[in-house]
Amino acid sequence: MQNHITNKHTTNSPAYEVAADIGQKVLDVVQDGATRAGATTEKAVRKYPLAAVGVSLGTGVALGAIGYRLMNPKPRFAFIEKLGLTALGATVARAISRFF
Repeated sequence: MQNHITNKHTTNSPAYEVAADIGQKVLDVVQDGATRAGATTEKAVRKYPLAAVGVSLGTGVALGAIGYRLMNPKPRFAFIEKLGLTALGATVARAISRFF
């Protein structure tokens, strides 16, 4: 697969040529690794279909729980609001609210 971005910039700089060669080699290695990972995953799914379903369901539940926790606003705690009524409490409440 040829990278067409490098064709737009034609320079005679040796550093550019070296960087382009290294970039192409890295691209080839990454593509080969992704192809091998896909083939290995396909073999594993065909060999152990129930385990693949279990892993996908577990991943879905974990991502759903993380998404639920991140998307819902954090509940306010009554003790933080009461603590904020004093001068020292306001400082402590700001420090606590950064973490909870």
